[in-house]
Amino acid sequence: MRNRPKSIRPSRRESAIASKAACAGAPHRPAAGTTGGLAAFVAQAPNAMAMFDRDMRYVAASPKWLARHGLQACPAGRSHYEDLPNFPEAWKAAHRRSLAGAIEAAEEQRLVDADGRACWVRWLTRPWRDGAGEISGIVIAGEEVTDRVEAQKRASDLARRAQEAERHLTEALDAIPEGFAIYDADDRLLVVNRAMRAMYGLGDGDLTGARFEDLLRAAVARGIVGHAVTDTEAWVRERLERHRKPCGAVELRLLDGRWLLGEERRTPDGGVVAIRTDITELKTRQGELAQKNALLETTLLNIGEGIAVFDANRKLLVGNNDLVARLLDAPPELVRPGAALDDLVRLRAERGGDGEIGFPSLVDAPAGASGKGGPLTTRGRVPDGRTIETRANAMPDGGIVLVFRDVTDLADREARLAEVQREIVVRQEAERQRIARELHDSLGQYLAAITIRIGLLTRIAADEPPLLSGLADLKDLTATVAAEVTRLAWELRPIALDDIGLEAALRRLADEWERTSGLHFDLHLDLDRRLSNEVETTLYRALQEGITNVVKHAGARTVGVILKASAHDVFMVVEDDGIGFDPERVGQATAPRLGLLGIRERLAAIGGSVEIESRPGKGTTLIMRAPVDRPAAS
Repeated sequence: MRNRPKSIRPSRRESAIASKAACAGAPHRPAAGTTGGLAAFVAQAPNAMAMFDRDMRYVAASPKWLARHGLQACPAGRSHYEDLPNFPEAWKAAHRRSLAGAIEAAEEQRLVDADGRACWVRWLTRPWRDGAGEISGIVIAGEEVTDRVEAQKRASDLARRAQEAERHLTEALDAIPEGFAIYDADDRLLVVNRAMRAMYGLGDGDLTGARFEDLLRAAVARGIVGHAVTDTEAWVRERLERHRKPCGAVELRLLDGRWLLGEERRTPDGGVVAIRTDITELKTRQGELAQKNALLETTLLNIGEGIAVFDANRKLLVGNNDLVARLLDAPPELVRPGAALDDLVRLRAERGGDGEIGFPSLVDAPAGASGKGGPLTTRGRVPDGRTIETRANAMPDGGIVLVFRDVTDLADREARLAEVQREIVVRQEAERQRIARELHDSLGQYLAAITIRIGLLTRIAADEPPLLSGLADLKDLTATVAAEVTRLAWELRPIALDDIGLEAALRRLADEWERTSGLHFDLHLDLDRRLSNEVETTLYRALQEGITNVVKHAGARTVGVILKASAHDVFMVVEDDGIGFDPERVGQATAPRLGLLGIRERLAAIGGSVEIESRPGKGTTLIMRAPVDRPAAS
């Protein structure tokens, strides 16, 4: 049983009713008069009610009772327990107590019908008395309250689930780092999480129902907020107005130096949701960034080079834009933050450039594309005639840094220096050629005359063997001197270079080195034209220097030479299978510097260049380029 039946002592009124309902006949039948009136009352009762004698035999029953127990009519004289063979013993005990004079009742008790249906009932039993005041039986009144009980159960379950949901919500709100609070339409606090309490020093007490204004004034009184204002009341009024009419996020600085980002939003029912985010670290970083930006801006304004930094989307981020615009003679809108690099590239492309690498290719090339791992560089002229050097370096995030420098004076000095170097080379070659011809023509003639005289003396001294032996040795020595003079003349200025051209001279040079050094040469010479004396001489001397370096430093077995001309340039590639070296150490004493620097200077003097590719243990490759648009050799 859900509720234990309770015994109630009958009142005087109940006793009087029971007396009127006393049975005048046999104990098992109600008597006429009062008993009959009680039986009639029970039979017509609107609720479930039944009247029993002392042996629990039916005396009367209402229609609802009969329907509840599946009876067509009142089975007068039949025991109530016969209809319910499994009648609970506890209920029988309650009946016995009522027969003894007690009033028993239960608000909710589970009952199983004869057909097996379970339900909940509310019931009351009380004794009824005959005319002599003796207890003649009991009256049982009952009411099914299943719907009410189940509704209460559902309500209890909903309340339990609501409490669990509230607990989970509280735990979830306490777990987030942002401060969170909800106020109702009257500005009274409904929910507040742990972070919000900590931000405003609200403690752990129950704040439900506290007004926003009271909480705000308490925070002002503690100096947590509003400490930096002179008119506190005006500040509170403004803060209340902003709370009641939310208008976006606001930054707040607390007394302890922390920064909060406050945002408030209206709910559909007129309440307010308040969110606070601690942005102290962000503000600290913003301050540091502002200092760095100020330092960067100051630095950019005080250096003589124009700098433009573009992001991965090729948009200008930062730079000393006014200086860049002046250096490039560019419209200001092309060098403002957010300007597209492509527009600047287009401007430079339209003007052209004088460098080895055009400006569009420069900004599109990856870092290290020059083969040296450093920035790529080009030069170009702006409309007013100045020469501007541009260096491009890629950033790890895909952006690019461009540095612009006015090198007009430097370019002019380099041009004059190149012209001087070229003149020196030309004069050197002219002097070499003069000396070579002197050796070949003058000294060669003298040696030839000595050889003829030795021949005459040999015939005269035919009968003097000692003299013949001495003349033979002198003849051999003269031949050796003549060969050495020829070799020196060739090295100073190979006659074949003037007579039959660069390709034949290079083949003869390779043959000579192969004979004297043991190197094997793999030649691929494909030159379909004569070049100017200046260019042919430079390339010939470059190969001489290259082979000398291989013999002295490389320890190679094979040297490959490629010679090929395009419409505007002639290229010569010299590669060996030697020990290689680090190109970054060309300027150090331990590297084969003199020969390589000599090659670079000779080529630069005629507008050419050389690129060195080498690694320790991987051999060395020289890629030389020279222009072909010089006056052709006669």
